[in-house]
Amino acid sequence: MFTSITIAAKDTRMKRNVTRNKKVMIMLALHGFELPKIRRALLMLNGHSGSTIAKELGLSRQSVQQAVTGHRGHPKVQAKIAEILEVPQGELFVDAA
Repeated sequence: MFTSITIAAKDTRMKRNVTRNKKVMIMLALHGFELPKIRRALLMLNGHSGSTIAKELGLSRQSVQQAVTGHRGHPKVQAKIAEILEVPQGELFVDAA
């Protein structure tokens, strides 16, 4: 997990068009935070909650929470969270495979 984030950190130095959220994600990962906590922090920093995303998708808050924590998250929910945060789904949900 941290290998891909470390590689992403090196890519960040080379590319200037990286989103703010991706930079925050990389910094939190480098400081030892696990992906579920990073996803939760990014959602909070961007003013979103499981409830607001659930309403947008017409799903239960629990379904969204499962995706955020990395437990049985539906790809549709993961894709929406990644879209909201402007971070590639494959990087944001590496642990949820």
